[in-house]
Amino acid sequence: MTSYEIMLSESQERMLLVADKERAVEVLDVFSKWGLDASIVGEVTAEPRMRITQGGVLVADIPNRSLTDDAPVYRRPVGEWKAPVPLDPPAHVLEVLKRPRDYTADLKKLLASSNICDKRWVYEQYDSMVQTNTVQGPGGEAGVMRIKGTGVSRSHTGGVVEFLAASTPEGEAALACDRSTNGERGLAMALAGNGRWTYLDPKLGAMHAVAEAARKVACTGATPVAATNCLNFGNPEKPEIMAQLSAAIDGIAEACTALGTPVTGGNVSLYNETKGVGIYPTPVLGVVGIIDDVTKAVPASFRKAGDAIFFISAIRGEGRKAKQDMGATDFAKTVLGELWGAPPVLDLNEELALHKALAALAGKGLLASASDLSDGGCAVNLAKACFPRDLGVRIAMRLDSDDPFLVTERLFSEIGSSVIATADPAKAEEIQAVLKQHSGVWAFRLGDVTDGNYTIEINGKTIIDAPVRALKDPWSGAMVDQLAAEVVTA
Repeated sequence: MTSYEIMLSESQERMLLVADKERAVEVLDVFSKWGLDASIVGEVTAEPRMRITQGGVLVADIPNRSLTDDAPVYRRPVGEWKAPVPLDPPAHVLEVLKRPRDYTADLKKLLASSNICDKRWVYEQYDSMVQTNTVQGPGGEAGVMRIKGTGVSRSHTGGVVEFLAASTPEGEAALACDRSTNGERGLAMALAGNGRWTYLDPKLGAMHAVAEAARKVACTGATPVAATNCLNFGNPEKPEIMAQLSAAIDGIAEACTALGTPVTGGNVSLYNETKGVGIYPTPVLGVVGIIDDVTKAVPASFRKAGDAIFFISAIRGEGRKAKQDMGATDFAKTVLGELWGAPPVLDLNEELALHKALAALAGKGLLASASDLSDGGCAVNLAKACFPRDLGVRIAMRLDSDDPFLVTERLFSEIGSSVIATADPAKAEEIQAVLKQHSGVWAFRLGDVTDGNYTIEINGKTIIDAPVRALKDPWSGAMVDQLAAEVVTA
């Protein structure tokens, strides 16, 4: 490779590490242990210049400012972007939504959809148990990693107990951590992004991506502290695509500022088109949070029959337009094959209040589980929380009427700043007392975790009553079935 290629190529899996010069051999030994190539390629100097040599020949000598403050800036024309879809549901969709539905069939279809189905086939390709630090592994809302050495050791077991516990659903090893350590800190990490929402409203969609990733972290009891991003867009030389990118960046900046999650790094993937048509603008946000005691990390799935199920939210309802919101949901895409409307409203102050409330509840050990209310809505969220331990639910809701649209909206709408949580029923009053200390955050009881079926009643009428296995099967097998059905042509 030429020096030009080495410096500017974007090949994968190459990392640059800056370390104490006196400990360079230790660093190299670590790479050698794992069979990885590593070389010392330079050193940090006091002079603000980057000098690069190859074979003893100087091939680059650049002032640092030329790569930072004085770097060229593209001034792309920023046009306007308006999604070419109606704001209100089309007449034919309204007619469909007025009719009674088979909600069990709708739920099964959603659970098998590509956005919602079990991703185990993907994440099992990778090791999620490095050094037995995994407290909550893939499959939940956020991953949680213990930081060894940050607590007071009681009786270390060489990692065997932690590994076995982490092999349970979601890889949760919180109990094992409790046996071996006292108060070790941890990191919680989550990803979120919704290209459909950003397509409908680039700024608001990007704000939701930040808020959802941070909310998933907060569900574990951690405090979100930083973010990274991957911005996936079409051709920015087209003014309307540049408008998407510009608005999305504005949304990320606003949300990260409000939620206290500064962007520490990221990357872009541009010019993504098929036959001249750009992909959905899809900013993917990663958020990391800190939890002071990993033994108090809250898992996503239900723990045991008899626990009470709570809807916890910071939404006050101003500005919500349910019929427009429904057009942006997975239900509209997967079940109706339609797209309209806009993403749900988002108040970042409400979102931040919810995060603080979740951290307080987790810190007091009041929650048995907590999961973000997002893709697929309440009905999907409840089902996925049942699956790891094959538990059931009995939910009872009240609506102003039995209008089929209202029922559909309650089951499958996707709103921000809300979670489904479970707790010991005896702790209900204490939970409410904690929430009173967090302005605007409220909760009500939806029902109970059971050993039986997945059952939802609305206004006293049973609308879904199915064995949990009948819902879990389409969810767990969908990805493998879809991959097997793909036709590969050379």
